[in-house]
Amino acid sequence: MPDPDAFARARQATLIRRLEAERPADYVLPLHLNMLMLLTLVANLQLALRHPGNTGPSAEAARGIIDGIIDRVRDDGYPAHAELMELGNDPAYDTKPTKGEPYA
Repeated sequence: MPDPDAFARARQATLIRRLEAERPADYVLPLHLNMLMLLTLVANLQLALRHPGNTGPSAEAARGIIDGIIDRVRDDGYPAHAELMELGNDPAYDTKPTKGEPYA
């Protein structure tokens, strides 16, 4: 009987070899976002960090990205927007939908 996971393991091994060959240490992706898209990105990262299984190095990297964005927004002269983003780190400030209002 064929191993049902053999294909997935083979694909994973092939992808790992390809990733190691690329070595993107110097790759930088310039990302230009308006404030609405920036708020959306930060909010989604904050939401992802609420999952109890989201721990470890990738979660720490996401926290660093959030903190860096907040600092940059504040330094660029948008302190209220920075404060709004900071509130997203604290579930106590979540807005709960009213009855009949869908989650956005």
